[in-house]
Amino acid sequence: MNRFPHPLQSNAIFRPEHAALQLGDAQLTFLELRDQVALRAAGLREQGLQPGQRVALAAQSTLSFVIDLLAIGWCDASAALIAKSCAKAAVAQRLESAPCDAQIGAEFAGCQLRSLLPSRPNKPLPAPSWTLESERFLLWTSGSTGRAKPVSISSAQWIFSAMGSALRLEHRLDDVWLGCLPFEHIGGLSVLLRTTLYGTTTRIHAGFDAINIAREMASGRITQVSLVPSMLRRVLQVDEPNLAHPHLRVVLLGGAQTDAELSVEARRAGLPLYRTWGMTESASQICTLRDSAGIAPNNMGAPLSFMEVSEVDAKLSISGLMTSTQTQLTGDLGSIDAKGHISVTGRFDRVIKSGGKKISLSRLESVLLSLPAVHDALVLGRLDKAWGERPVAFVKSSASALELQQQLAPLLEPFEIPRCWFLVDQMPRSELQKIDVSILQQALESLAPGVDEFSLALCFDGAQLQPRLDNPLA
Repeated sequence: MNRFPHPLQSNAIFRPEHAALQLGDAQLTFLELRDQVALRAAGLREQGLQPGQRVALAAQSTLSFVIDLLAIGWCDASAALIAKSCAKAAVAQRLESAPCDAQIGAEFAGCQLRSLLPSRPNKPLPAPSWTLESERFLLWTSGSTGRAKPVSISSAQWIFSAMGSALRLEHRLDDVWLGCLPFEHIGGLSVLLRTTLYGTTTRIHAGFDAINIAREMASGRITQVSLVPSMLRRVLQVDEPNLAHPHLRVVLLGGAQTDAELSVEARRAGLPLYRTWGMTESASQICTLRDSAGIAPNNMGAPLSFMEVSEVDAKLSISGLMTSTQTQLTGDLGSIDAKGHISVTGRFDRVIKSGGKKISLSRLESVLLSLPAVHDALVLGRLDKAWGERPVAFVKSSASALELQQQLAPLLEPFEIPRCWFLVDQMPRSELQKIDVSILQQALESLAPGVDEFSLALCFDGAQLQPRLDNPLA
């Protein structure tokens, strides 16, 4: 079984004085990062952490978190990443689905895990060697539509994902990638993993703030940034004339489908936009395409090197060196054109059958978002005795439900137009800025049985959606 050294060790030798991490004015070179990681790993080994074990770790946008994360790998163990803000019940559910041997931090109190504490060992732990098959990280899918699912990421997936991305986006030794996505999500973690392998710099941004992200993009300090569409939309609203700084060469956009309007706005701002389709199970990117006029918004381009995409009955599957299984069904609907480009049209679990006719909830959302009065939208399916299922629309809009129905009439078939509406003042969102479907589902389940047509105004109090007594928008 072939073994290879930790990439951090290689880059500490190759580029010892080059910045590995930046956070505000603080910085660690590759040599400094390697030394701190090796010393922290020695402390973990003294406390009994062995190769192959798994450690629960609360993800944070701090230098100490990155040191802990890499130190776990330096021990040839794997890190199970959970959001620091994750509720206790959700933490317990995650650890039940993927048991851990130990934990770092106080976020897992009551989970009966062995705690690995800060320590001061006498000498650093020698650099490890890994196998391609060994687990490096454990992440959980968002769980926004159900229970969070654990996903194991191996050494091979990390390395081949990073190399496939570099071949598509180019690799330059002076690159600085802004990390503003949460590290417990593959989109955020992959930034850190790639730059560690490449010998380039991760500039950590603590959380998402549209104004600060816009300033970073305009500053010339960064060359790459990863965002999701809702983040980019907010960044483009910032009054920043130099958003497309000449040093900024990649704005990688994924995590959700990009609508045509957002693509046009990004091109108008001069941003080097790359659309990407990926998933946790593939260690991030599957396909990536440089955005340009005339390309359909759902065209994600060709698969990255080391990946293959196939389609059967409009359902997309992936295989290759970035997946943990020989063939992985993605859950996405799409097609492959004559050029080999992949178009992703939505989730096949987001199609309902109402009165014997199929309704794409994703398409319905796209049409809703095209209306000038609609600022945010998501559509769910609800069981109905007469129809089987019916679409229920959650919208942030300046128009009433009746007005929205009238505006949809020329755009949709009658059976597609929702008769059930929640008009919200704010959409609940996760740390990744995705709509938290579980909170919407709770509001839907609170309805009394038999209510088949309604229009209710709700307000979000930071934890759940509450009815507005005055119901002003209905």
